[in-house]
Amino acid sequence: MSRIGKLPIKIADSVKVDIKDNFITVEGKRGKLSQEINSSIRVKIEDNNIIVERAFNDKQTRAFHGLYRSLIFNMVKGVSDGFSKNKVIVYF
Repeated sequence: MSRIGKLPIKIADSVKVDIKDNFITVEGKRGKLSQEINSSIRVKIEDNNIIVERAFNDKQTRAFHGLYRSLIFNMVKGVSDGFSKNKVIVYF
């Protein structure tokens, strides 16, 4: 049972999401990202949320369910807020 895959992804106001067949494109103020989706996974938009569902209930599809939900969530976050890493250099 994929608990991560069941969570909806909220779409920010500044983000545009386009779903065509098994291909999702996310565009925002920080750029544009695209991802091909496995045919056993269904992606749809409902009430300003992205919903990721699986077509079958086999082991591989359950794994893909959580994977693609995480990938799409990171795409939406990346084009709206971006990512940053802070590094600390220790010198002796």
